[in-house]
Amino acid sequence: MKAMILAAGEGMRLRPLTISRPKPMVTVANKPNISHVLDKLAHAGIKEAAINLYSYPRQIKSYVGRGKPWGLNIFYSQEKDLSGTAGSLAPLRNFFKDETFAVLSGDGVSDINLIELEAFHKRHRALATLVLVRNDARFDYGLVRLNGDHQVAGFIEKPSWSEAFAPYINSGIYMMEPEVLKWIPDGEPFDFARDLWPRLMAEGKKLCGYVFGGYWCDIGNLKEYRRCHRDILEGRANIKISGTQIEPNVWVGEKTRIAKGVILRGPIVIGDGAVIGKNAKIMPYSFIGDYCRIGGGAVVEESISWKCVTIAKGVRVSGCVLADGTRLKESVSFFEGAILSV
Repeated sequence: MKAMILAAGEGMRLRPLTISRPKPMVTVANKPNISHVLDKLAHAGIKEAAINLYSYPRQIKSYVGRGKPWGLNIFYSQEKDLSGTAGSLAPLRNFFKDETFAVLSGDGVSDINLIELEAFHKRHRALATLVLVRNDARFDYGLVRLNGDHQVAGFIEKPSWSEAFAPYINSGIYMMEPEVLKWIPDGEPFDFARDLWPRLMAEGKKLCGYVFGGYWCDIGNLKEYRRCHRDILEGRANIKISGTQIEPNVWVGEKTRIAKGVILRGPIVIGDGAVIGKNAKIMPYSFIGDYCRIGGGAVVEESISWKCVTIAKGVRVSGCVLADGTRLKESVSFFEGAILSV
């Protein structure tokens, strides 16, 4: 089995966090999210994967390389213009021509088991299998109806109030056969949900829905991004937290220095090489990234700090997201909803 990671999106709904980085490089639990996706492929025993690129491609290439840390062989597909979720597969026909393959989003967080998904897909002899999660009446996602035999019976792309109670959300995770590629045109935008799946259904092809009861979150907007981090700290998401648990729900990375009088109240995560100054307070639901510096007497609560963030003495941060390299000067406060990026 091979895999495709969709990584070309510009991440407009995540701005300002994506002004200078692609969505898959947005930090989740102190690592770029694409790292968690690659972990999933490695866990499933996948050896080859393709990644399509568009926005800030060098950042992804520099971080992932050829995939050696994950035991993967990575092939890149550079898009000159955005070609849509399904259109991104058109240049990769030869790469995927011989075997079943999985498609995952570079900005999705889930604990989907790809081996179990493949077994379901093969058992039902589907041309394509869509991973579905139960609908909680959110309007940001396409909805899917199934018949009694796990076959897809219909799609609702932009649900109204009267339609919002279709039972399942399309997660954007798929398993498919190479034959699917015959229906994807060259050189034009083409989307899975809007174009490919309706076309295949109209031709009587078998699409199945795999109802997934585990964790899934699309971090494509700031509300869901924050929710995902809270879920990770509460143990709802099966995401590996780096570091040593020095006390219940307090994880600390290597070579981190914590001064006297510091208060640590979990659940919190502090990354590698961080420095926490005297009498600082790191309060529940906070992530402190690698090599951050938290000044004496500073208070951080319910906030997500990425790598190399500096929070000076006496600063209070509550409910914020601080991107790589953000520097907060002394004696200021930042409260709910502040997003700072350099």
